[in-house]
Amino acid sequence: MIIKVKKILLYGLKNDVEMFFSRSQEAGFMEFIHKDRMRRVDFPEDIHDLMHAIRILKKLPVEEKGKKIKIDLSVIIKRVCHLQGSLDELYAERERLEDEYERILPFGDFSIQDIEFLKNEGKRFIQFFTIQTSRRKEAKLSEDLIYIGTHYDQDYFVSIQKKKITLPKLIEIEIEKPVSMVKEKLEFVQKQIKNLEDEIKTYAFYLSDLKKELLSKLNFFYKQEARKKVDEPLSNSFVIVQAWLPLSKEKELKKIIGDLSLEYENVAIEKDDRIPTYFENKKYARVGEDLVKIYDIPSYEDKDPSMWVLVFFSLFYAMIISDAGYGLLYLIISAILAWTIKSKKPLVVRFKKLCFILSFCCIGWGILSGSFFGMGLPVRSHFNKYILFNQVAQKKADYHLEKKDDVYELWQKQYPKLKTVKTGKEFLLICKTKKDGKFVFEALDKFKNALFMEIALLIGVIHLCFSHIRNLKRNLAGFGWVIFMIGGYLYFPKILQATSLFHYLHLLSKPIAFEIGIWMIIAGLSLVAILGFYQKRFRCITELMNIIQIFADSLSYLRLYALGLAGMILATTTNSIADKMPLYLGIWILLVGHIINFALGIMGGVIHGLRLNFIEWYHYSFEGDGRLFNPLRLLK
Repeated sequence: MIIKVKKILLYGLKNDVEMFFSRSQEAGFMEFIHKDRMRRVDFPEDIHDLMHAIRILKKLPVEEKGKKIKIDLSVIIKRVCHLQGSLDELYAERERLEDEYERILPFGDFSIQDIEFLKNEGKRFIQFFTIQTSRRKEAKLSEDLIYIGTHYDQDYFVSIQKKKITLPKLIEIEIEKPVSMVKEKLEFVQKQIKNLEDEIKTYAFYLSDLKKELLSKLNFFYKQEARKKVDEPLSNSFVIVQAWLPLSKEKELKKIIGDLSLEYENVAIEKDDRIPTYFENKKYARVGEDLVKIYDIPSYEDKDPSMWVLVFFSLFYAMIISDAGYGLLYLIISAILAWTIKSKKPLVVRFKKLCFILSFCCIGWGILSGSFFGMGLPVRSHFNKYILFNQVAQKKADYHLEKKDDVYELWQKQYPKLKTVKTGKEFLLICKTKKDGKFVFEALDKFKNALFMEIALLIGVIHLCFSHIRNLKRNLAGFGWVIFMIGGYLYFPKILQATSLFHYLHLLSKPIAFEIGIWMIIAGLSLVAILGFYQKRFRCITELMNIIQIFADSLSYLRLYALGLAGMILATTTNSIADKMPLYLGIWILLVGHIINFALGIMGGVIHGLRLNFIEWYHYSFEGDGRLFNPLRLLK
C-alpha cells in the first residue's frame, strides 16, 4: 500500500546530530530535505574510481588461488584503472595496425628504401591503387596499371610512371611501412595486451573486497550528504533539519530520538514541495509493486495498484498463452531458474516468484480451455467434463436446441441430422467434418471461440469497473460509468443479435437482460451527468465525452481473445504440418514451430498483459508522475 508522508522539522543540540544520522541510516525510513533543493549531488573522485574498477573486474573470471595478500585497496583501484586505460589505448592501436595490415597486405612485402631509390635515381613514381571489384568494369582502367590481385571485394593495382597520376575512380593507398614491419609491430602490441590482461585478471581476486569497500564509502557518503542538509540558524550548538516521514514510522522515530536532545514538529507542506510516494508492501504485493514501477511511479495521492496489477497481469498473461503445455514448460523453466540462480537479492527472489505465479496461471487457464501444446482431449473423452470451455459450449448447444432459434436453424441446414438430436452433447458431436483424415467438430470450436471472446470482453468490463470504483472519491461520475458499462454488456447482444453467456447459463433471459441493460445505460449516463455537474459543474460536458473512450477501452480487451486464439491456431497448425512429415523432419518442425510460438507468447503476454493495466485501467484511477521515496539507508 501507499502510506502518506508528512513533513517534519527536527531540531536540537548539535552534539547528538552524528548519533541521530547513524541511527536514521540504520533504520532507513526518513528522507532528508536539503535547504538548496536545486543542488546537484555527485560522487567524489575516489568513489568514481572505485566504481570504475569494479565495472572492469566484474567482466573478468575470478581464479581464487591461495590466500589473499594483504594490500591497500586504493593501490589496487589505481592500478586497475591505469591498466584499463593502457589497455584501451593498446586496443585502439591494435585495431589501427590490423586495418593497416589488411590494407597493404595485397601488395606484399618490400623495402620502402627501394621505392625511394627508384624515385630519386630512376625518376619513376610508384603508386598503389585499389577499387571495388564490382566497379572495375565501369572505371575503364588504363593499360599502364599493373594488376596485383584481389583481396575480399577489392582489386589492387600498381602504377610506375615518370610523374604522379590521379585516377578519379580509384583510391590511392599511401604505404609508409612495409608489411613485415607492421606485422612485427602488431605482434608486439598483442604481447603487451596479453601481459596487461594477465596482470589485471589477478586483481579480480579482490572484487568482493572492493564491493564491500564501495558499500562502506557509499553509506558514509550518503550520511555526510544528509548531514549537509542540517541548518545552524542560531549558533554552532543548535541545529535544525527537515525530512519526509511516513505516518507509519512515527513511533520508530520517537525511539530513535528518545535519549537524544532532539525534538520534532510537523510543518506545513509548501506548494512547490514534490511529495514523495512511499510504498509499504510485503510478499506478493511487493512483486506487483515491481510491475507498477516498470511504467510509472504513482502519485502520493494514488491508491497502490500493486496487487491489482499483479492479479490481472497474471490473468491476462494466462489468457494470451491459453495452453497448459506451455504453462508446464514455464513451470519447468521457473524451477530451473530457482535451482540455478542462488542470488538472494530481493529483486531476483521476487522475479522467480513472478515466474511461478505466471506458470500456475497458464496451467490453470490452459486446463479450463482444454489446450495442451495445441492439442485437445478427444470429444468423447471422460475427462472432458473437467474442461470448463467444453462444458459451457455444451450448455450453449442445449440452449439453442431448446429454443430452436436462428442459430439452431443455421446449423440444421448444414447438418440435417440435428432434427433427431435431444441433447447439447449430441448437437456438438454431429456437427463435424473430416479434414485431412481427422474429424473437426465445427460447432464445438465456434462455440468455444465465441465463449473465449465474450469472457475477454466480460473481464475487460469488470476490470474497468474496478478502476472506476477505486477512483470514486476523486470522480463521482465513475459510479455512473460502472452502471453504464454493465448495462452496455447486457444490452449489446441485442444489437449484434447474439446470445450471451448470461442467456444460455440461464442467469438472465434475453428479454429481461435487454430490458435491464437499456435502463442501466440510460441511468448510467444520467448519473454521469448529475454527479459530474455536482462535482465539476459545467466541466461535466467533458466527462460525458468519455463515452467514446469507455467504448474503445472495453473493446481493447478483445486483444486477449485475438492473441490467445492466434497462439492456439499456430500450435495446432504446427502439429498438423509435423504429423504429415517423416518422423525426423516432423520432430524438427514441432520444435521450431512451438519455440517460435512460445517466444511470441512471452512477448505478447508481457506487452499486452501490462498494457491493459497501464493504459486502459490506469486511465481512470491513476495519476502517476510521482517521485519515489528515497530515504537515507544502509546499502547492502
